[in-house]
Amino acid sequence: MATLYLHIGHGKTGTSWIQSSLHLSTNQLLSYGIVYPERPDVNIINSNTITSGNTQELLKSKSIFESTLAKYHPNNGNTLLFSSEFLFRQIINSNAEEFIEEVSSSNGFDKIKILLFIRNPISSAASVWQQRIKRMGLHQLPLTELHNNSEISFDKIFNVSKLLDRFSNLDSVELTVKNYSRCKNHLLEEVASWLGVPNETIQRPSVSRINRSMTYSELFMQQRLNSILGPSGKLFSDPLCEQFPNITPSSILPPLDVQKAIWEKVSPTIEQINKLLPKAHQYQCDIQSPEPTPTQLSFSNEQINLIAESLGGEILRLRKAREQFQQTIENLREDIGDNRSEPKKQVKLFKPTRIINSLFKRIKQSISQRMH
Repeated sequence: MATLYLHIGHGKTGTSWIQSSLHLSTNQLLSYGIVYPERPDVNIINSNTITSGNTQELLKSKSIFESTLAKYHPNNGNTLLFSSEFLFRQIINSNAEEFIEEVSSSNGFDKIKILLFIRNPISSAASVWQQRIKRMGLHQLPLTELHNNSEISFDKIFNVSKLLDRFSNLDSVELTVKNYSRCKNHLLEEVASWLGVPNETIQRPSVSRINRSMTYSELFMQQRLNSILGPSGKLFSDPLCEQFPNITPSSILPPLDVQKAIWEKVSPTIEQINKLLPKAHQYQCDIQSPEPTPTQLSFSNEQINLIAESLGGEILRLRKAREQFQQTIENLREDIGDNRSEPKKQVKLFKPTRIINSLFKRIKQSISQRMH
């Protein structure tokens, strides 16, 4: 029998940093009998690139869990390790407590070890808000309204409470909870301890941050781009965060009254959760005075060069696509002209307007997909 290791996030708790480290440490982990499978669609050339772990749907349903474990069934007592922040929400939504032991046991696992990182509520809400701007095109929700958005400010904490309650009576499940806010400077050591391997087994990326937070200027610019283009982080945020990972991000927090409103909402649930956690990793009240909002945007020469390359490259690509489209239209017009001189029967069979409209629609869809 073997152990199934599940690092389930949650989001904005150093997950990308941990996953890049695990990817770099595949061979070292294997020497201790721990298999970290790579997803077939992952092709990481640069170890500093943002990743989403080695699974996306493992606990989405019982059937997916069964088929995945069957595919990677351990040999010679090897254990399996999966990591994804998607698992945190999946484990709640799929009622995984109802099938996780049965399926794991039938596939040779007698123990399931789950690692969950939590984060103090105010910094978590502010970080999730930034991530929604970077990845999901958010631009309409100001920090002054953050306390009114449960998905960003409250849901994760309520789901932690559900997780602790549902998995408390499962004999073969060992749930470890660590507070990222209190151990972010030694995350990999926490992961190594959880896996039962020496610290040096987990290789560090060559940069100090993966998927870093943004400066105020970067964040403001991304919001404006989102308001015009829709989700456009791939054109702006991703290049900046991946190419300049060591830039110190701004400390961006909601106003004090908003922070207090968030804390008042979550503190009863936090009080109950903290009774179940070791003192060193309990939630803390992290209300603090926000820094003044800058009155001017500021970018370094290097940032400006990269922004110009990314946005300029996309503009050139779209210009080329437009030229190709225009050339296609010209070719069709010539074909239409040629067909006008042919017998009426043939002209009747040829429907240029329909063809042009169909082609125009397909090209517009292609350009739209590439933009997003």
